[in-house]
Amino acid sequence: MAKENIMMKACQGHRTNPFPVWLMRQAGRYMKSYQKVREKYSFIEICKTPELAAEVTMQPVDQLGVDAAIIFADILLVPEAMGMLLNFKMDGSSPLFPSPVTNEADINKLCIPDPSVTNKYLIDAIKLVRSRLSPEIPLIGFSGSPWTLAVYMVEGQPDKELQRTKGLMYLEPDLFKTLLKKITESVKLYLNAQINAGVQIIQIFDSLAIHLSTNEFLTFSLPFMQEIVHYIKSQWGNSVPIIIFPRGASHSLTAIQQTGCDVISIDWTMSLEQAAALTHNSIVLQGNLDPMVMLSTTDIIAQQTHQILQEASSLNGFIFNLGHGILPNTPEDNVKFLIDFVHSKSTTE
Repeated sequence: MAKENIMMKACQGHRTNPFPVWLMRQAGRYMKSYQKVREKYSFIEICKTPELAAEVTMQPVDQLGVDAAIIFADILLVPEAMGMLLNFKMDGSSPLFPSPVTNEADINKLCIPDPSVTNKYLIDAIKLVRSRLSPEIPLIGFSGSPWTLAVYMVEGQPDKELQRTKGLMYLEPDLFKTLLKKITESVKLYLNAQINAGVQIIQIFDSLAIHLSTNEFLTFSLPFMQEIVHYIKSQWGNSVPIIIFPRGASHSLTAIQQTGCDVISIDWTMSLEQAAALTHNSIVLQGNLDPMVMLSTTDIIAQQTHQILQEASSLNGFIFNLGHGILPNTPEDNVKFLIDFVHSKSTTE
């Protein structure tokens, strides 16, 4: 008898046995097998070499037993395809746009790319992964949200204060929205191309929503994510579930739910119980272990995870994940322990 695709079932609002578990940044630096690949190739070489991207994507599926694969890529491949020069440090950290977006002329230079051309390497990697995955393991495709991508494009390099971005947002809001609209159009095509290539679930990472007030989030982030959701739904109906991860924007869960997304991924600053109350337990939740817990002991991981599983027991559909990405210094054995724990403790006879 074929195994169930519990990740897809959970995305569709069904209680699964056990809960599915996958982890943001599950393919990456904490894994010894990934480190061996990185000894030979740079981060961007792996992203842009389909065979390598497929190999790294499959590592946590084959070695750790997660219930979904997520294609190995980077959110900044979209701005690069739009015409921006993208550099990375040798360790794959600290992305840099040497010529950031600063004015209307810079925005006008940006194109809305054809991802089948500019991101063909990603399309080919997706096809490779799908040919290797068993039917019960779906493949997740993703993009950064327009707001999150805009921050990188305007700042050029990491800046905790977001001075350039907020300066543009406050002083020239219409121009900033023009940038967001252009990114939105690019993300629509980028995600649609991933689905055409074989991804079965989409996640939109609004990782930098944490820098916005409630009103700013509702003005400069959520409407553009909603437009993307509506576009994907118009193309694919409900056959491709959409997850929104709005880090730091738990203040707007009700509004996020109204975008038409299928799943909301919760960071660790809000309990699942609180999130379920705000959404009237009418949308699937994903989350939400603090990634820092993964640096502790298996006893602490078990304790914190058990609390989340208890809260999830009354939810209509639940996917276990972290509240953000795995930290690079996380012990791989702890990750394996977590996945096995979730599977064993959320299984009912």
